[in-house]
Amino acid sequence: MNHMWEIFERLDEMVYVTNIATHELVYMNQHLRQALGYERHEDYRGKMCHQVLQGLDTPCVFCTDDQLRVGEFVSWTHQNPVLNKRFLVKDTMISIGETQYRIEIAIDADAEKACKTPYYYARSETILNDCLQQVFSTASAEQSLENMLVYLGKTFSCDRAYIFEIHDTGLTDNTYEWCAEGVAPQKEFLQGISLSAIDWWMTLFARNQVTVIADLEEIREKYPESYAILKPQGIRSLVAGPIKAEGKIIGFLGVDNPNEQMMALIEPLLNVIGYFVSSLLRRRDLLARLNELSYHDQLTGAYNRHALAEYDGGADMDCMGVIYCDVTGLKRVNDDLGHEAGDRMICACYETLRVC
Repeated sequence: MNHMWEIFERLDEMVYVTNIATHELVYMNQHLRQALGYERHEDYRGKMCHQVLQGLDTPCVFCTDDQLRVGEFVSWTHQNPVLNKRFLVKDTMISIGETQYRIEIAIDADAEKACKTPYYYARSETILNDCLQQVFSTASAEQSLENMLVYLGKTFSCDRAYIFEIHDTGLTDNTYEWCAEGVAPQKEFLQGISLSAIDWWMTLFARNQVTVIADLEEIREKYPESYAILKPQGIRSLVAGPIKAEGKIIGFLGVDNPNEQMMALIEPLLNVIGYFVSSLLRRRDLLARLNELSYHDQLTGAYNRHALAEYDGGADMDCMGVIYCDVTGLKRVNDDLGHEAGDRMICACYETLRVC
């Protein structure tokens, strides 16, 4: 659950998580801890949520636990007696193993920010809640990433929503893309782009800031290299936020030509949503690595017996052939030169067979 805590820590809203069976608090984000005067997680963990959050000795009569379902949200308003504030509240449930947890996100209903953005705070499922639902709604990280881009693109009325991943070579590839109807895809043209073209974005990303271009023409003279890449794509405006893993920038998430009235809303949200994307990319890479280990020999990279069994299930055995080879002298190489030399010999033999 650590990746969830990382996401919640960056939210301006108050967030807490409880064990539904015991009512014990297991997590409060920084905003809520500060409001209640808790400096460390250890100071509240194990305490009852109704005692800490409501000042009650017994569970709340208005508790929504029995209404919660995985992937669904319960919305309500509440005047909190401890903080003496009115909140817009969103509750949902997640299951980890056999344990069920309640997640509650509370927004100060009287805050200036909430009053200025009623669309975001009053909708039945808020943007962040929907994105969180995408993270847990499917076992396929690839599908979750695609679904999230569709959601962002439609929510912000964009032309495109996309993810770029950065390589150690200093180049970046557009790996995921959603396009609105009638908008030409750009992903195939945006491979191997040098980061030097957007080095000023990287400076902002390093400070956990979002790149906002309200009018592309405003950067024409100051950042001509960026302008030259963006202009042919039909981009008039964009917002892009960093995707980080363990403090390192591994990519960025962006939207092109969003609805002008949504620009002020996108900026604070995109930075947080980048943490959702980072979690999904890590899950994708882990599954890819497990698949690699399942179907390939770790030394040579050749397909193994599991891969053969998978292929055999749909292959026409009338055209199947097998070559069996013995590496003569391998034991002597291992004994005289060491097993690393023997491994190199095996790899060389495999490569010889592969290119034949």
